Amino acid sequence: MKFLFCVPPAAGHFNPTVPVAKRLRDCGQEVVFCSGRRMEKTVHALGFRFVANDPDGPDGELEEELLRRIAAAPSPRNLRRLPEIILPRLPRIARHLLGVVESENPDAAFVDVLSFGPLLAVEKAGIPWASSSMFPGSLSHPQYPPFIGRGLSATPTRRNLFRWRSIRVIGGWAARPLRRRVNVLRGRLGLPLIEPGGPSMGLSPFLYLGYTIPELEYGRSDWPPQVHLVGASLWDAGEMVESPSWLAEVAADGQPLVYATLGTVHGPKGRRFVETVVKALQGLPMRAVITTGDTGWADDAACPPNIRLTGYLSQSHVLPHASATINHGGFSTNLGALWHGVPSVVIPLFGDHFENAQRYAEAGVAIRLRHGTTGPGLLRKTLLRVLEDEAIRANTSRIQARLKASGGPGLAADLLIRLAATRQPVLREESEP
Repeated sequence: MKFLFCVPPAAGHFNPTVPVAKRLRDCGQEVVFCSGRRMEKTVHALGFRFVANDPDGPDGELEEELLRRIAAAPSPRNLRRLPEIILPRLPRIARHLLGVVESENPDAAFVDVLSFGPLLAVEKAGIPWASSSMFPGSLSHPQYPPFIGRGLSATPTRRNLFRWRSIRVIGGWAARPLRRRVNVLRGRLGLPLIEPGGPSMGLSPFLYLGYTIPELEYGRSDWPPQVHLVGASLWDAGEMVESPSWLAEVAADGQPLVYATLGTVHGPKGRRFVETVVKALQGLPMRAVITTGDTGWADDAACPPNIRLTGYLSQSHVLPHASATINHGGFSTNLGALWHGVPSVVIPLFGDHFENAQRYAEAGVAIRLRHGTTGPGLLRKTLLRVLEDEAIRANTSRIQARLKASGGPGLAADLLIRLAATRQPVLREESEP
């Protein structure tokens, strides 16, 4: 059987699909990736076939621009402007993707919830399709905080319930122009319209895969029957190269190792994050590795001797040696830390970071701090607490065990094969979460 994987050209969205694709290939299935051109080299290096998802080319890829703008300014005003970004190109992209689907003729498609063109194309083509999300909490429920927020507490007090309702009203107002204009396009394609308060376009009626577990989802149990929480699906491009020799020397030092990272999308706050971490760790009896990305920090000479700076490092190389992480709240970063039983200090910067950080804090596996008010002294004190707190360690071990028992890429691949074979909705058993 053939599967078409439609994924935005961003590491946080692309990476979780790779282990699933590998597992399908191991089972004798064919996988074709449809993504932005910047992912073409990586897809080929992994041994999969690639087709471009945007006819405009690398300088005009819709999904990459959308993700960049949301990361730079996540606000109701920016959400209100999404139609200006999405809609002028969406009809052309949808037609292009419909041609891709028809020419590839897959048995099933696997589509990220932010791949707007492919979502329309697979629905119009009438093939069975699954949707996936890297965001926990992406399926809203009135009994829990809305995902588009600032990482609100999940305690259902009267005040919190009012805040949740207010944010949903504002979010609905912000999304109204986008929904209205998308419905015009859906009408032209002969697709059913999206109703206010109804299922989102990204929720497949066949199968929805969430890369999370119930313990990180506020205890919700009434998921739609086609929703499966499969657990962590972890991969990054650094796995295709050897671990640097200096990392082994750092890990063998005998002191606790702290891993500080900004992930792959940094935004304008990244440099201050790195500066605060460097000052907080100075003089502590531990070693630290800090990935700096494009923040401009790259000179080890400007750092204390116990700190090593590097532009990029595979999590799979460093996390097995880490005692704690300091991170920005990225989804894959924190799932990777939990997979290796590593607790965290989380300082969310933008986008989904706030929501992720709150979930990890409420699960008792991390301590959340505010970026604007966290100085070196508070960060140092919090890090020491994370390293020493027995309850945090116990919670982290519990979540780690649950993640490793959740099925992950193997379960996701099995569900996709079932979808392609039956062409019917893949529903949970009563005993499943």
